[in-house]
Amino acid sequence: MRRELEYRKTLGEVRAIDDGSLTGYAATWGVTCDLGDFKETIQRGCFARAIVEKQDVRALFNHNEDNILGRTKSGTLTLAEDKLGLKFSILLAKSPLAQSVREAVMRGDIDGCSFGFRCVRDRWDGDMRTLLDADLFDVGPVTYPAYDQTSVSARSRQSRQVSVRSAGVQRTVREGVYRSPAAAVAVADLDLDRKILTLKLRMLRAM
Repeated sequence: MRRELEYRKTLGEVRAIDDGSLTGYAATWGVTCDLGDFKETIQRGCFARAIVEKQDVRALFNHNEDNILGRTKSGTLTLAEDKLGLKFSILLAKSPLAQSVREAVMRGDIDGCSFGFRCVRDRWDGDMRTLLDADLFDVGPVTYPAYDQTSVSARSRQSRQVSVRSAGVQRTVREGVYRSPAAAVAVADLDLDRKILTLKLRMLRAM
């Protein structure tokens, strides 16, 4: 049985290089992604088979197939696993789209990326899922890499599975966000600041 197509997002893992390329990490090992109804982490080696098999992976902007930035088949997208995660490098064309994305990354307007995959093998321990082996579909920068913890939980409770039609074939998409430790601390600090501000406003109104 063919498994569903899933998407995950990574925070603060893409940067522009002087040679005109983009590089970053599409996935990081050992970081927990809270999908609301369950949690997930990726084991090192999860994409090793996909790399060895030279799967035809696209680099897309915002997962849009019309916004292609590179491709493994043509050599403009390279993938490798290291001690941190799944690293990618995109040799950008001189096209307006590619240069616009590169400039946005350099300015800091875009600072996250995402990847699409189909799980081949996983392991469950209660509500914790560990991805062990997966086929890769695409990687690339995205405009909205992150949601705060509240909105992530709300999305998972409402409808984590969304039907999408592509080339007449229905597929199911499951989305989530992988937060780096630094990003998780930043979100926690932001939530605390919001709570303090809310409390101060209530005290002023009561005066």
